[in-house]
Amino acid sequence: MARDFFGTAPVLFVKDIERSVRYYVDVLGFREPQLWGDPPGFAMPDRDGMIVMLSRQDNHDLIQPKKQIWDMYFWVRDAKALLEEFSAKGAEVTQPLTYKEQYGNQEFIIRDPDGYTLAFGQETGDCPFYVDRESASGPGHWMQLNPVLASQDVRRDVSWYCDKLGFRMLFNSGDTPLNYAGIANAGLELHLQFQFPKDMTSTDLRIQVRQITDMFETCLQNGLVKPEALRRNTPWGTHEFGFFDPSGNRIHFYQDV
Repeated sequence: MARDFFGTAPVLFVKDIERSVRYYVDVLGFREPQLWGDPPGFAMPDRDGMIVMLSRQDNHDLIQPKKQIWDMYFWVRDAKALLEEFSAKGAEVTQPLTYKEQYGNQEFIIRDPDGYTLAFGQETGDCPFYVDRESASGPGHWMQLNPVLASQDVRRDVSWYCDKLGFRMLFNSGDTPLNYAGIANAGLELHLQFQFPKDMTSTDLRIQVRQITDMFETCLQNGLVKPEALRRNTPWGTHEFGFFDPSGNRIHFYQDV
């Protein structure tokens, strides 16, 4: 059965598009992307099928890395090997390889040139909500990218994503109030982590779908958008629409034309 959701990519606002592209390509091993705009302002480097969208912002106030949580989380096959690879190329490591008993990952964290925190975790199977991503992933070294969305109320936001967009609870931290949760729709997985209101930041998330009209009708019926929200034949070759979740994260759905 074909999946309705089959791709997602976080959008990071950056100060210098060329500098950021060089970092993701030269330090993190992503493929050299095409640059869009004149002057260039947008790029989509990828590694092992995972895309990070980089968007230049002249208003630097919009560049707001999260203070208490990750901006992105990558599931990988060999965290130690990747840490050695990145360190040899000069990546800024903010957390060395550490075993996280509460969720069973071997994990390290780096910071990119704009201050975004990127976590890389290798599952060990020791966690109660262990998910076997190995069987569902391709042959590349990297297995899955999970955007981490800041949430003022994780339980509320989990319910919203499940009720409005058809996600299901994949795992949660089990604490009260809930601090962290993973949700999934087909092969797409998002993470929600509590953030205090004074530290709140927002994420711009783009989700690719096969049938934009079906997704739009669902969101229209659920009161998420107005009839005029659907943009057809954008200059970058998509049909798309967007809205905000309860914590202020911007969600875009798009279909390539």
